[in-house]
Amino acid sequence: MPRLDRPWQQRMQQRPRSAMFSNVQVSEDTARGLSIAAMVCGILAIFAVPYLLGPIALALGGIVLQGAPGVRGNHRGMALCGFILGIVAIVIFILSLITGLFQYGAGW
Repeated sequence: MPRLDRPWQQRMQQRPRSAMFSNVQVSEDTARGLSIAAMVCGILAIFAVPYLLGPIALALGGIVLQGAPGVRGNHRGMALCGFILGIVAIVIFILSLITGLFQYGAGW
């Protein structure tokens, strides 16, 4: 195994590289706020502005789910709810764009 001189090299060796938000460490208070924000953005994304609030809910939910492994209960549930609602809002938005193009044409 190669010698690791710098502390950041050791940290990078220990963490999985496949996780989307693997470099984020979130405290309990921050996880609470981010999970509430993810859920609210996810709910609002279903009804209004899905192209803006959907990715925000997806990102905030992902940060809490990946960055706070010790978070349990309501905070994890709200983050998961925001994450899923963000995905649903993005899918609905993309489907509405596709059906709009088929219904009204691309304008060419």
